[in-house]
Amino acid sequence: MKWFCAHLSETGAAALEFASVAPLLFILIFGGIDLSRLMYHSSALHFALSSGLRWGILGETVRGLGRSESIETVIIDIGSRYKLELTPNLIHICSGTALDCTTDNAGNPGEIILVRATKQVDLFFGMMVVNISSSVFGKNEQYV
Repeated sequence: MKWFCAHLSETGAAALEFASVAPLLFILIFGGIDLSRLMYHSSALHFALSSGLRWGILGETVRGLGRSESIETVIIDIGSRYKLELTPNLIHICSGTALDCTTDNAGNPGEIILVRATKQVDLFFGMMVVNISSSVFGKNEQYV
């Protein structure tokens, strides 16, 4: 009879231990998932900017657009393949010695060009928003 009473006093102990550890476990699992999403968006943004910069430094343009707009179009197109949802107001292109990016300018041959973009990523089911940004430098080629 003594064994039976000792056994009854431990019922629910596992449920209580799980209830005390479960919130931390779920935070770690979903935090890891959100961290991987954040890293994915960051690397995809950097790849899109690098691809747009490679396009721009060669002097290539999309038919009917200027060089800055062409670079933005390429970045948006590549970003859409990775579900980045970029818009032209999130992308800044500048060149020369004043790299403050107040106006979009793809520069002249031989000048340094900077392409910069910022994107918001929702974490923890939209309860937290993180801004990620990436910048890429390159030198314009001597295009014709």
